Amino acid sequence: MKQSQSISAALSKQFEQSKSEYRTRLEALIDCITFLIRNGLAHRGHDESEDSDNRGNFLELLEFHARGREIIQRVTLENAPRNLQLASLDIQNDIVRALSIEVTKEILRDLGDDYFAILVDETRDVSIKEQMVVVICYVDGIGYVV
Repeated sequence: MKQSQSISAALSKQFEQSKSEYRTRLEALIDCITFLIRNGLAHRGHDESEDSDNRGNFLELLEFHARGREIIQRVTLENAPRNLQLASLDIQNDIVRALSIEVTKEILRDLGDDYFAILVDETRDVSIKEQMVVVICYVDGIGYVV
């Protein structure tokens, strides 16, 4: 800190830098999660430890995304503060939930008061867990079946 710089100004500058790094970290995570969701890929791996050959799609994709992008690499995974890595299962689930809410809002906005059809099916997977799929069909404002 410079002698002429006030503590308030120094703290403000540090806060803005932390905020910028957090935003960069969060945007990188959202990009990776969005990619995995769009492609129907699992996020987690069986062994996500540092010495694992395959740490799961999410962590591997995040490392790949950061490679060659110095600003992302500087603020993600091992370089992030221990309490702000944002790579936990709970954080991933929160981001997936937030993305699903945004998609639902967009569908409802697009659907409006028009007619639509719902198809619901349920089955058990190999772990004897009930899995349900909900399909909504409608014609959008341009005339395409969605």
